Amino acid sequence: MKILFVVNDADYFVSHRLPIAKRAYENGFEIHLASPNSLKQDDNLSFVHAHQIFLNRKSLNLFKEYQ
Repeated sequence: MKILFVVNDADYFVSHRLPIAKRAYENGFEIHLASPNSLKQDDNLSFVHAHQIFLNRKSLNLFKEYQ
């Protein structure tokens, strides 16, 4: 199974969601991260499949960002 984390800043994922992602990975999940910026190489997150997306960080309308 796969889990996709969508965040507007990869640093937020590292600081707030990484423990959840690690536990899920240990339980056999494939972890994907969609974010406008990339993960830092020194974070040792080789198990995370990072995908760059384009988001306006100030927008509150998710459907407008999807277009």
